[in-house]
Amino acid sequence: MKNDELTITKENNQDSVKIFINGQVNYYALPLLQNELDETLKNGKTNIILDMSRTEYLCSSGVSLILKCYKDARKAGGKLAIQDPSEHARKVLVLMALDEILIQS
Repeated sequence: MKNDELTITKENNQDSVKIFINGQVNYYALPLLQNELDETLKNGKTNIILDMSRTEYLCSSGVSLILKCYKDARKAGGKLAIQDPSEHARKVLVLMALDEILIQS
């Protein structure tokens, strides 16, 4: 899926789904990301990896959305982790003290 500032692609694996978040996660792009994450969980994919290596911008509402999905995945017996966050995304997660919870090592 795509809008002017955000492109989201998925790679389904046997036991998980990897979601590539490219561009800006801002207020205008939130519905697109929320739809993708909700659809993923609705389809029974509860092990989610977010590749944020090309995420140029991450707003606080985007972090809240990711945290909500993290909690929903855990409730369903799965997990959500962020892989390879961009410098900007890592800084935001560190400032919000969520890096140790969300970033996959």
